[in-house]
Amino acid sequence: MSESLSSRRVLIIVVAVGGSLLLATGLFFGQRIYLVYSVERALVKTAGDKAALSLLPQRREIRRESARSGPTVGCFGYGFEFPWPDLEGARGVKSFIGFRSHSHGSIMLFKRATFGATFDPLRVEADGRKVLGQQSTASEFALEEAVLNATPMQLSVLSPTRDTVRIAILLTMKKGLVSSHTMAIYSFEMNDWRGFQIGEPSSEETVQVEIFDAQTNSIQITFTRRPGSEPILQSHIDKVLSTLHAAEPLGAADCVQRTEAATVGATSHATRSSADPL
Repeated sequence: MSESLSSRRVLIIVVAVGGSLLLATGLFFGQRIYLVYSVERALVKTAGDKAALSLLPQRREIRRESARSGPTVGCFGYGFEFPWPDLEGARGVKSFIGFRSHSHGSIMLFKRATFGATFDPLRVEADGRKVLGQQSTASEFALEEAVLNATPMQLSVLSPTRDTVRIAILLTMKKGLVSSHTMAIYSFEMNDWRGFQIGEPSSEETVQVEIFDAQTNSIQITFTRRPGSEPILQSHIDKVLSTLHAAEPLGAADCVQRTEAATVGATSHATRSSADPL
């Protein structure tokens, strides 16, 4: 009889301890499951979102295009060769300028002070650096590299909460760079420049290029195809990147004025040439 009671007590203790462990485990992983689920639900609305956020930068070499196609343009201390011969003109404001082509579309040059200004407090405050990590916040390039290398697959209920929060922040920033239509992300290095190309010109209307120099400067160049026009090719993008160079640090207004003057001069020259007898 006493042995039976003893066995029952042991069984009760085992069940109680096991139940407590299961409850604790359930509460522990339940919080993590809810956190991961909440992050994915907030960021991934469609299959296109998940596909775009799952993209990782693929290394590519910039081809040097030797044939000259258009005039040299630029602003904010940067210049490059316009990849098309039919430069129509330019428009700009304080922080960006756009150069237009009738046959293809436009090239927008953005002057960037910092990447992801909305997240600046995370970068400058000690708590933000602890969450994102010293390596990810060491420079503008390091931050964008960390952002573009984050994917939803890195969210795991087995990861510490701090890692989940870090990936969630990086994915939130990544969603600001890609869209559900983004088909590819590339990384590149060219002379003193390095950066990322977001978009595949063969299948997307807009391609965004983020460029960083050896210091702390960065610019963004966006290629946008005009509806019904000729497609923008990778060779056009490579033409801009391979001819990118430091230039006079003019403001947008001066750049627009200089571009318009050059465009008028080129048009007048072309008109006179066509009127000359053979």
